[in-house]
Amino acid sequence: MKKIILFAAIASAMFVSCIKETAVEQKPIQLTLTASFEDLSTRASYTDNHGLKMSWDAEEAISIVTVKDDKAINLQTMTSSGTAGRKNAVFTGSFTPTDGAKYFAVYPAMSDHFDTYWSTEGQHFRIDKNSEYLTWKTINVSNLSQTGNGSLDHIAGVDAMIGQVDVVDGKANTSLVKTLSVLKLNLSLPDDIEEGGTLTCVEVKSEGFITTGTWQEFDYSTPFQWAGGGQTFVQMGLNIPAEDNGNVVIYIPGPYGKLPAGNITVSLYQGVVTCEKIIPISEELPMQAGYVYTINAEMEKK
Repeated sequence: MKKIILFAAIASAMFVSCIKETAVEQKPIQLTLTASFEDLSTRASYTDNHGLKMSWDAEEAISIVTVKDDKAINLQTMTSSGTAGRKNAVFTGSFTPTDGAKYFAVYPAMSDHFDTYWSTEGQHFRIDKNSEYLTWKTINVSNLSQTGNGSLDHIAGVDAMIGQVDVVDGKANTSLVKTLSVLKLNLSLPDDIEEGGTLTCVEVKSEGFITTGTWQEFDYSTPFQWAGGGQTFVQMGLNIPAEDNGNVVIYIPGPYGKLPAGNITVSLYQGVVTCEKIIPISEELPMQAGYVYTINAEMEKK
């Protein structure tokens, strides 16, 4: 009987020990995160109907979002310094792991807003805190403007990427993927367009709904599922000199869920509609994240 009591006491002590062990809070560790891209080349260098390619600047920052029980519960940011143009960047910083959590990296780095969500600069992308679903609030194209013919500067600030992160013994890796696509308009201007003025706006109008993905639900198995957000036209500001018989290259960043089949109307404005073109789209364009979709058109005087 004494042996039975002894064994029970030992078992009880081991059980308490196990409880204490799992209840110990995780302490900050020094983490090294190596980040790469699925498609490598020069930052903001776009290959038509292929991937959007990029490389790292000399100074970079990236955020790691902690997800537990399908809720975003924490944000931690790390930094990297190195040679501009490098293909991989090593980020370092203090990082506090969470038992039973999953992690994913967000680039560019995010910051805290009003204790309710995190967002990138300009709040083009955001994640709500403690949300039952992980969602991204995507960019509003009408708030952007392309300055210069063929310029990509307006895309750089909204070119968010994400990647899953595995943390093991103070080291982690992530492969970042794009969250937006780009619609490229390669437009030939008519001979009789008013010279000396400035193209101030571009509009793409569809007979059906252009699914722009106002909200994106994030799931680890299928990370790019667009939810909601449909409209018949997209407008974006321009600051491009108008030259007759010239060629204008315009980049409209998504993300888009799809560009529907049917006629679309592309219009250029110099205060009022200056020229336009009705273009048939023979089949639905899926507007997959990370790709550029090109439309070529010879514009006609309105």
